[in-house]
Amino acid sequence: MPSSKSTFARWAPLQPGKQAGFTLIEMMISITIGLGILAGLVGVLAANSSNSRTNDRSSELMTNGRYALNTMKQEPCIEQLLPLSGAKRVFGATPGPTR
Repeated sequence: MPSSKSTFARWAPLQPGKQAGFTLIEMMISITIGLGILAGLVGVLAANSSNSRTNDRSSELMTNGRYALNTMKQEPCIEQLLPLSGAKRVFGATPGPTR
């Protein structure tokens, strides 16, 4: 069992010339370091938010493109809707008189 003197020695009053606690300089340095870390975290959070918005826009663009391609693939061709009456149209030209 440790002696009671060594247990309570750290709570004894300080001798003259000894320091207790933090100095003002130490507090200012620790606050400056803390603010630097906080500024770095805010920068990372802002960049992450910007990347998230960019990813959302890209995802929406890809979804819209996929929908447009599927719609174009499923729509019937205009040639299937209009009867050609036996004549073949080339780039919208009407057939001339037959010989």
